[in-house]
Amino acid sequence: MSARHRSRHAPESAGQVLEEIQSRSDRIAEWISDNPLVLLGSAAAILVAAAIWGLVSSSQQEMHERAATALARAQNAYRSEMGARAGELEIPEPANADTAVRAREHALGLYQAVIDDYPETPAATLAALEKGERLVELGRREDAISTWQGALDTASPPLAALLHVRIAALYEDAGRYADAAAEYEEAERAGTPLGPQALADAARCRALAGQEQAAVALLQRIEAEYPDFVVAPHLRARLEELRATETD
Repeated sequence: MSARHRSRHAPESAGQVLEEIQSRSDRIAEWISDNPLVLLGSAAAILVAAAIWGLVSSSQQEMHERAATALARAQNAYRSEMGARAGELEIPEPANADTAVRAREHALGLYQAVIDDYPETPAATLAALEKGERLVELGRREDAISTWQGALDTASPPLAALLHVRIAALYEDAGRYADAAAEYEEAERAGTPLGPQALADAARCRALAGQEQAAVALLQRIEAEYPDFVVAPHLRARLEELRATETD
C-alpha cells in the first residue's frame, strides 16, 4: 500500500486498537465493494458517514461525529435546494436550469467548509467526493480531478480507491485511456475488494490506449491474484485475442 493511502492518525495504543481499526476498515471496504453504484452517486455522504466513525479511536470520536454531522447538513441543504423530498434517495433535476446551477454552486462552498473545518477526516474525504461530483455536473471536470487528487493524501484505502475510480472515469470519458488505466491500477493498490474490477478496467483502458502487452499482463495478474473474479465476456474475448496475437 502506498504511503499516501495510509492514515496520518497513529493509533493511541498498539496491537488492540490497530487490529480493531483494520477489522472495521475491512468491513467498510466490503460494504463499498457491494454497493459501488450507491457510493458513486450523490448519496455517498449520508450512507457512509455512520460506518466511517468506526475507523477512529474513542478520543477522536466526538470530532469525527461533528465532521459527519457537518457533512450531513451540507448534503441535506443541497438536496433541499434541488427539490428532493425527505426519504427520497435520488436527487431530482429541477425544471429550472438556473436553479440547479445555483444549488450546485452553493453546495461547492458547503462541502469546502467541511474540508476546511475538519481536515484529514473521513468526512472531509467524502465532502471532496461530493464536491467533485457537483463540479462534474457543472462541467468543470479538471477542477473535479484536482479536488479528488487533493483528497488522496489523507484518504483511507476504501475511499482512496473510490477517488481513483472517479478520476479514472473522467480520464476515460476524455479519451485519456493510459491515464485512466493508471488510476484504475492505483485503485487496485489501495487493497480493497474493488481491486479485481479495477484491474479489469485498467486492462480495458490499456487495450484502448494501444498498450496491448500491458493489457495482457493485467489479465494475467487477475488470473493469478483473483482467480474467482469473472472478467466480463467481451473484455476477456478481447484480451484473449491480444494474448493470442502475442504468442504467434
